[in-house]
Amino acid sequence: MGVGEDLVQIILFILLGMIVAYALVLAASNFGLILLGGATFGVLLYIAIHISKKQGK
Repeated sequence: MGVGEDLVQIILFILLGMIVAYALVLAASNFGLILLGGATFGVLLYIAIHISKKQGK
């Protein structure tokens, strides 16, 4: 994969994490913290999948 494709995947996973966090925000008091946590979750998910793909080769 090229650098551009990796960047697109990172952005998609960040958005996915934010969507997951948005589902939790109704029970949260600090909206910004939850979005940041969601974005972090998305990045960690991307890294985990990326590493597992490399190990599978």
